[in-house]
Amino acid sequence: MNRTLLAAVAALALTATTSLAQEFPLDLTVSGITLGEQIVGDTVDSGMLPNRVLLVEFWGVNCPPCVASLPKLDHIWEENKEKGLLVLGFHSQNATNDQVKSLLSSKGADFPNFVGANVAGANVRGIPHAVLFDHTGKCIYRGSPSGIESKAKEALEVAPNALVAGLELTKAKALADALKAGQPLGKVLKKAQDMAKSKDEVTATEAAKVVEVLLDHANKEIERATGMKETAPSAAYTRLQKTASDFSGTAPGDEAKKLAAEWKKDSTFSKELKAGEMLGQIKQLATKLNGNPASGEAFKISNKKTLADMQAGLQALVKKYKGTVAAKEAEELATQYGLQL
Repeated sequence: MNRTLLAAVAALALTATTSLAQEFPLDLTVSGITLGEQIVGDTVDSGMLPNRVLLVEFWGVNCPPCVASLPKLDHIWEENKEKGLLVLGFHSQNATNDQVKSLLSSKGADFPNFVGANVAGANVRGIPHAVLFDHTGKCIYRGSPSGIESKAKEALEVAPNALVAGLELTKAKALADALKAGQPLGKVLKKAQDMAKSKDEVTATEAAKVVEVLLDHANKEIERATGMKETAPSAAYTRLQKTASDFSGTAPGDEAKKLAAEWKKDSTFSKELKAGEMLGQIKQLATKLNGNPASGEAFKISNKKTLADMQAGLQALVKKYKGTVAAKEAEELATQYGLQL
């Protein structure tokens, strides 16, 4: 290759790189996030955003690549949230809240999602569009969500666990390291409680702060589960069971376990759980659907078998568990895909 051609190729590469940098500038910060209205997922407020790795994805219900990535985003969130990762969905197309909720539900995605949310200076023109912030609040990546999981994990490797990110731990640093390594919260809590009895004042003080933070987290999880009991019984029960497991062998873990057992003994609540389990199986079918329901007949033809199975399941659910939260959600799901109940 001659020098002239090499120079031309180099110039083209430089132009492309510059163009990309101009298209997706990284001069965004967590402080520039406006959350808007939350419609799905664990309650998130602006005070929860600092000191943690944060993944934001702009998406829309009429964007097939966006819809296809929802289960993956939910998986990333579930796998890494205890390490401090927060995943947020920002819906960015014209649709009603019910339409957005229904689609998320059909994909089994219950990570926090918002409408009317934005990141100052992002100027997103195409979706899906991912924005990743490290624990200092600095934007370290934006663009295609492809490969975002590995980038998020790299950021988590150098970030403190979000629960103790605001604490200065020197002599009790082992507790922060244990959390970062993914040790069970209950195990770390017991270690912190033992260290809080230390004769060394600094060690005892730092450990006591960790105890306070972990107990507060556990109690809030129980409160959130209780608050969700009527509107999202299955999710509430799952959260309660997880808290019992996370804090096994501790007072809050025992409390969560006892409460979960009491809930399940209630016949009405037990019925809700069974209906929720059935709905979950139907949602798994929905993940197999290809294309956009808005395409009409073409969508129905290409997904004929799956839609028929979904319709049969939804009909059985509504008939057997009439009046449950899951039955109402089943009706919304049927409407979304044009199925008869």
